[in-house]
Amino acid sequence: MEDEEKTGNGTGRQEGSKYISPSIFIEREEVVVPDGGWGWFIVFGSFLCHFIIRGMDRSAGLLYLYFLERFRQSAATTAWATTIASAIRFMLGPLCSFLCNKFSCRHVVIVGSLILTVTLIMTAYAPNLETVFVTFGFIGGFGRSLVYAPAVMIVGIYFNKKRGIAVGLATSGVGFGSFAAPVIVEMAFHFYGYSGGFYILAGFAINLCIAGMLFRPLQKQRLLMAFDKRQEFKKIAITLILTVCKWN
Repeated sequence: MEDEEKTGNGTGRQEGSKYISPSIFIEREEVVVPDGGWGWFIVFGSFLCHFIIRGMDRSAGLLYLYFLERFRQSAATTAWATTIASAIRFMLGPLCSFLCNKFSCRHVVIVGSLILTVTLIMTAYAPNLETVFVTFGFIGGFGRSLVYAPAVMIVGIYFNKKRGIAVGLATSGVGFGSFAAPVIVEMAFHFYGYSGGFYILAGFAINLCIAGMLFRPLQKQRLLMAFDKRQEFKKIAITLILTVCKWN
């Protein structure tokens, strides 16, 4: 028996005695992108991540001054605390992307948020600058990377036609964070001191869990969209049946 046979509409394939239309394979390969709907919640979650993470980056100069005042080390040595955190965040981007593909953006962001929160609390009680290098710099930078990389990735996954405006809205959090975060940090440390200021930063960091919860995996979103379509089809079918019965 031949594996392929010509039809009027194109080429098909036989498996046993069943003929499989090529349109089935095309349908299976289609990638469904919401381009809206829950995607706007994704944009909001990404906005929060940009606002908080980039806001902390823009506040590095203020944090440097607080570290300098508390630990009385040289300016060059103290600067390593904020430098390490920023460097680790960018350097671990490929690793975070791998983790997002392995697990999901939601899980990675939530874990990163918890790590960042704990390290900020640990920094509040750091006895020396070397401890700050570990807590705020290395581990805290890792937590920031776990939050930031998925926030950049997932917007492009959820949008196609409206990707430009979606990415623009999400990354606008950088501007808002750059404007608001230094003011918030200065007020927090002024009124609540060194430890209290880091507690407030930890409070902001734990809110990144909310952003992570909004990052619904696209596969689940596709299943929900398919379910909604089936429900809509059922409603249309029931309406048609009732209409026919009414006419009869």
